[in-house]
Amino acid sequence: MLEILGMRFTAAEIVVVTENPTQSFEVGLNIESITKHEDATASLVFAYHLNYLPDVASARLKGIAFCTDTPQNIKRLVEGWEKKKEVPPELCANAINMINANASVTALFLTRPFGLVPHLMPPPLFMAPGEAGMPAEEKKGGKKAHKKGGKG
Repeated sequence: MLEILGMRFTAAEIVVVTENPTQSFEVGLNIESITKHEDATASLVFAYHLNYLPDVASARLKGIAFCTDTPQNIKRLVEGWEKKKEVPPELCANAINMINANASVTALFLTRPFGLVPHLMPPPLFMAPGEAGMPAEEKKGGKKAHKKGGKG
């Protein structure tokens, strides 16, 4: 299974087309090239896109992920790419998901100054009645929170 050693973004573009409300999103990740470096390493050049629909805005990121695996799997990856421009899912699923996760979070931060709605939402937190605002230490009967600058 392909494992990511490191990753960096090489380009980013945010374009706002209209001030209309976003109704949905379209997200995609494309592998543009694969290069073998050593027996057990390869790099994947990728392009991530996020479209705010209908025709509200778009975000594009490009980058490179440096990966490792067994020499046999790297050879299989590169040969498959050269023949069909495809990546074997059984080899690349974890790496593709890691690239997608990194690109999605980066796009989230890059789009905020443009006033675009978040395309990722954290899971909701639920609190039991009566727990709102109470520090965890006090609930357990432990130490009380100290005021800033106060003594022990």
